[in-house]
Amino acid sequence: MRGGVDIVVATPGRLNDLCEKRQCSVRWVRCLVLDEADRMLDLGFSEDMKTVSSQVRPDRQMAFFSATWPKAVQALACEFCMDPPVRIRVRGQHNGVESSTQPDLLGDGMEGTEEVPNAKETILQEVVVLDHDSDNMDWQKVEEDKIKRIMDHAQGVLNQDSESKVLIFVNEKGQVDKLSQDLWDKGFHSDGIHSGRKQDMRLEVLEKFRQGTTRVLVATDVIGRGLDIPKVSHVIIHTMGDVDDYVHRIGRTGRGKDGKGHALVFFEFFHNRPNTAQGLIGVLERAKQTVPPELRKIAESVANGERGFNKWAGNRSWGSKSWGDKDSWKSRGNWKE
Repeated sequence: MRGGVDIVVATPGRLNDLCEKRQCSVRWVRCLVLDEADRMLDLGFSEDMKTVSSQVRPDRQMAFFSATWPKAVQALACEFCMDPPVRIRVRGQHNGVESSTQPDLLGDGMEGTEEVPNAKETILQEVVVLDHDSDNMDWQKVEEDKIKRIMDHAQGVLNQDSESKVLIFVNEKGQVDKLSQDLWDKGFHSDGIHSGRKQDMRLEVLEKFRQGTTRVLVATDVIGRGLDIPKVSHVIIHTMGDVDDYVHRIGRTGRGKDGKGHALVFFEFFHNRPNTAQGLIGVLERAKQTVPPELRKIAESVANGERGFNKWAGNRSWGSKSWGDKDSWKSRGNWKE
């Protein structure tokens, strides 16, 4: 960088460190791009982004890339731009990628509505609702049944098409290791990737998956966003998290020429996320997908007050009951790596 470069790709915190140490300067930057702006806000990088922005020349061009458009991102965009920013929505189908030439001019970023998450209509979404609001449920048996359904689904996919690839999302590193090993033991060409594996190993695993040597990849959200992995025909989500993450995860499929893909998600009600069912229904309806009656029933029970937020229930919908070791019950909530 001291020798001069045209483009710098960096995390906000690391870039600030280099600027503070006078190892680089951004004062002459003409174009500043923030990728995954919504995620950077979620991770608490807003102050780092503001620090970087304040050091860049005021007549720069700003570009935000974000799959969702919450008011926090709208406000950030308006704060960083001298003129009202223009929003370009990705719509219509072209070569597996949605595109649009219809820009919106934003005001101060605070009067707009929340951008609702949307999925492509060409991705077939299948939701399996596991509604176990009971203290007498054998939760270990439920988990074993879920894993069996995942394996059966993956096997059916691979048998149907020799070029199919399956990406399975779980919420915890320990789940990645166990499920990928279980799949391997059952004869699948499987592997796993998470933040606990070294970078060179992660790159090797991804390359094998891209080439098709590995046909089933188990992963945490370390690849939930940003990476382009071609020809992923099917995505399986072990446990439904928040709706934005769901849209990002299923977006790993449907990137071929025809834009077609398939997503299978297991939905369970958690007291600390009571509105997830209604949010998922919205995604399904906007993409013209089938909404399971069981999912509507859960959303209705939340709306009429039969179910709701319970700070003591944590990530479990079954009150004080738990099963197995800590890693087992942790996997049932919104735990991420």
